[in-house]
Amino acid sequence: MDVRCLLVQPVNVHPFAFRPYDEGAIKAHILSLGWKETEDTDPNSTNCLLNAFANQVHLERWGFHPYAWEIAGIVRSGGLSREEGLAKVSEPPNPVLVSRVKERLGLS
Repeated sequence: MDVRCLLVQPVNVHPFAFRPYDEGAIKAHILSLGWKETEDTDPNSTNCLLNAFANQVHLERWGFHPYAWEIAGIVRSGGLSREEGLAKVSEPPNPVLVSRVKERLGLS
């Protein structure tokens, strides 16, 4: 096999799928540093308004949540319960956020 062909193929790495993960501990730590949790993002993002829109587009196009693999790994490693993981990938994108992003992108 020609190694050069491997260099042009896209690779997606999910670091939280194989690193220790405790969402509660992470949030507690960054809150203690002064971080403030936003109220205008979806459950799988802490800072990106595009996330809800991107998740919806991915779900419509591919039929599964874009974070399913990563969240499944976190569940298997004990960082989230199965119920918490399923809740994260089962909750539909917030239609208000999706609409706001579509409007700002000129897509509505």
